[in-house]
Amino acid sequence: MFDPFTLVFTVAITHLLTSAVLGAAWYVDRSVPGIGEWAAGRQFVALSMVFFMLRPVVPLVVSTVLGNGFLFVGLYIILRGNQKFMNRRLFPLVPVILVAVLLMVAVAYWTVIEQNYPMRVALSSAMILSFYVISFGALWPRDGDESFFCR
Repeated sequence: MFDPFTLVFTVAITHLLTSAVLGAAWYVDRSVPGIGEWAAGRQFVALSMVFFMLRPVVPLVVSTVLGNGFLFVGLYIILRGNQKFMNRRLFPLVPVILVAVLLMVAVAYWTVIEQNYPMRVALSSAMILSFYVISFGALWPRDGDESFFCR
């Protein structure tokens, strides 16, 4: 069985490699919207995994707040790429920033004030699930959507 460090390390490497492939595709052909965001977002997700792996050597509040913060930013950038790819309206930035700040305050609270690991995991899991549900909706084809795969 893998230990948590190995699993997080594997996720980080996977996101970095995926980012490299997407970045190369974006460099070759910038006409497909969203690819640059997908590459950049995956770099932020990989960076978040680095902070999670640093837990034994940096203060817990640093690894949790920065790890969750970079994860939020990465997933948001990937979501923007999905919205651009499907020619959807992008979310306004101000509400997203407010949600991010509230998330970081909650993570810091449950790390420093009231140490509650299950609550931090539940909060992070809810954030990840929210991004996946919203991305699913953004990628769901509608009548009149252009398919970039049928060119």
